[in-house]
Amino acid sequence: MAAMQLRSALPEQVTNLGNWLPDQQAMDLWGGPGFSHPLRPLPFLQQLYLPGTQSYWLMQQQQAVAFGQLCDRFDRHHLARLLVAPSKRGQGLGKALVLALIQLGLNEHKQKDFSLFVHRHNQRALHCYQSLGFQFAAQPDYDNPSLYFMTMSQAQARQLLELYNDLA
Repeated sequence: MAAMQLRSALPEQVTNLGNWLPDQQAMDLWGGPGFSHPLRPLPFLQQLYLPGTQSYWLMQQQQAVAFGQLCDRFDRHHLARLLVAPSKRGQGLGKALVLALIQLGLNEHKQKDFSLFVHRHNQRALHCYQSLGFQFAAQPDYDNPSLYFMTMSQAQARQLLELYNDLA
């Protein structure tokens, strides 16, 4: 697989995500409430760029192949709105994106664990997160029956990255 790089996603670039989300159902599953299809740039950017949230592209050969956010939420490094380009799914890019975001979180000087939400029916994403070591946990603020809340300790994250760096 070609070398990949994580880059900050500038506001003027992220409206391209609308091309990866073909309808309102896809938009709801990815972004949650408040996002509309077709994408309206200003409301979309206001909802996406919340305080304490950073957005990133996973780049492969100068092409954006995945998108994700790293937030300070639940007193953790929280991974949010993870999305792989439709034409690139099934190639391990979701795993590469999660690993890159974990590396970014570990590089910060905040000693925190990691978390994410995933839709219960999204078996491909569930398998990805479980294969990396994320574990099911109680939802921290409200119980949404359509979502799983998953966590990984900072120590597990460090071990995971050491393992993947050794394999590279």
